[in-house]
Amino acid sequence: MLANSAAAGYCSIPARYTTQPNGPFIQKMKRSALITLLLAPIWLLPLSDLASGQEARNDGVHQQAIDLYIRGVTALDNGETEQAIVYLEKASSLDPDASGIHYALAEAWQAEGVPGTAAWHARQAFEMDESNRWYGLKLVEIYRQSGLDEELNKLLKKLEKLHPTDPDILQQIAWHYSRNDNPAASNRIYDRILKIRGRSIELHMNKVQNYRAAGEIDNALRELDRLKELDPENTPLMHSVSRFYMELGSSGRAAQLLEELRERNPGNPETLILLAELYIDSAEWAELGETFLRMIEDPLLTAPEKLELAHFLYLQHQSEPDNETLQRQTRLVLDAFSRAEAEYGEAHLLSADFHLQIQNLDAALQSLERANKALPTHTEGWRHRMQLLYSLEEYEEVARIGTEASTHIQDDANIHFFTGASLMMLDRLEESVVKLEEATMAPAQRQFRSIIYGTLGDVLTRLDRWNDATEAYEMALELDSMNHVTMNNYAYYLTLRSERLSLAEELAKKAVSIAPENAAYLDTLGWICYNQERYEEAKRYIEASIETGEASAEVLEHMGDVLEKLGETDRARDWWQQALDADPDRTHLKERVEV
Repeated sequence: MLANSAAAGYCSIPARYTTQPNGPFIQKMKRSALITLLLAPIWLLPLSDLASGQEARNDGVHQQAIDLYIRGVTALDNGETEQAIVYLEKASSLDPDASGIHYALAEAWQAEGVPGTAAWHARQAFEMDESNRWYGLKLVEIYRQSGLDEELNKLLKKLEKLHPTDPDILQQIAWHYSRNDNPAASNRIYDRILKIRGRSIELHMNKVQNYRAAGEIDNALRELDRLKELDPENTPLMHSVSRFYMELGSSGRAAQLLEELRERNPGNPETLILLAELYIDSAEWAELGETFLRMIEDPLLTAPEKLELAHFLYLQHQSEPDNETLQRQTRLVLDAFSRAEAEYGEAHLLSADFHLQIQNLDAALQSLERANKALPTHTEGWRHRMQLLYSLEEYEEVARIGTEASTHIQDDANIHFFTGASLMMLDRLEESVVKLEEATMAPAQRQFRSIIYGTLGDVLTRLDRWNDATEAYEMALELDSMNHVTMNNYAYYLTLRSERLSLAEELAKKAVSIAPENAAYLDTLGWICYNQERYEEAKRYIEASIETGEASAEVLEHMGDVLEKLGETDRARDWWQQALDADPDRTHLKERVEV
């Protein structure tokens, strides 16, 4: 709304803002429009003011103030608040009684983040012209932002007397009552606004919130019923109404409304999810699952809409993993989703996540295989499948899948790594080196690249390419100085080669400090002591390794070796026998046991 008199410009800023009942002022007129208005001839003085030379000089000062004012507002419009303040302060010094200048300065200082100065200028403008609602609203805004509740309360009472039928001001008063825990008073103001403006979704919704805050549930429900009648075709509004019904404990009203919405638009995900929440609130898990099954099998729903629903149910299961009924219903829905949308890879990926969570690994692998077929360029699907198979020691399958994945996805470090690591476990060492070297050249995070180089070092060592292995180990530790697996393995191989034992001991001790319960690391440190003829220390570390309960046959054999050096031959033979029992392939121990 634009004013047409001089009061709308220099001496009274034009209507530029309206308000919402529970939010900040919303700009109603762009600054460019304000600038256009300011350039109009709205500061014409009465002819009698030009009667004398002195009056003419006053008119010149007045015009100079106007020019500075226009420059200030233009700078403010351009975001140049500091320059705007310079112009406006000069304008105010020339004409200190111009309310419009004070209003503009209030806005400029507010934008500059100086609420105290902004409030002072806003008060000046308002006191000069209390009939100007915009001055009052600006002062309300600044008081509220500054937390000046006492001043704000006095101002709002005054504005109500000055403008008893102004809906914007009444909205600010209603909002103030709500904010200060007086919902009944707030709703009385909202009723006055409704009489002035007529029915309003926003105002009725605010009344609902006030009734809820006051614990007047019946009144809140009646207000929601009015909202439902106000715009029944407004689906987002109906969703909000149904959610309020649910929050207020009127599940019957909510269910009736949501069923009506579902009949009108069967494929609306928000409607379906709200229906599901009704069942969740009442712990009707079987009904929830059956409802979701009907949704998943509905041909009118698109695959992405079904995914949203299935993911919602999956999240419910995650929040209650011990709920067996919910778990069963989630499995039925996800399996039905995978069948109904067999070509939709996201369905299989979600199913795989669920089955992994409940430790149904076979089903997870099946879902990942389907996902790979439906989404052959989806990197994560291949990675998860290979990693899961690797953890199950299905190395042949990992190597085969890695080759297949590489035809669809180029230069993925994870795929190359798990392929190479599996080939290593299959003793196909030359092939392993090729894949691991490819992995080192693919983009990856430093820690993962460190793991790749460490594994490559292990393979190169087994191929008796020690110089290359050393470079790989050192690169691994350069990439990640906390890679304790590489520390241990490098230290152990140095010990076997009787090289740089001081470095080996340093690496082994650091690995043990990081993982003090690791049986392999303790054994490595013990074996370093053994090779340095520190047999008592060696015994202590290897005993600690055995006490972890994770000691391998090699550790048991090492215990026998240490005891032999300590002259405890009979006990040594007992440990060698235990090592042989644990790993019958250690045939070299038979002779030592018999002797």
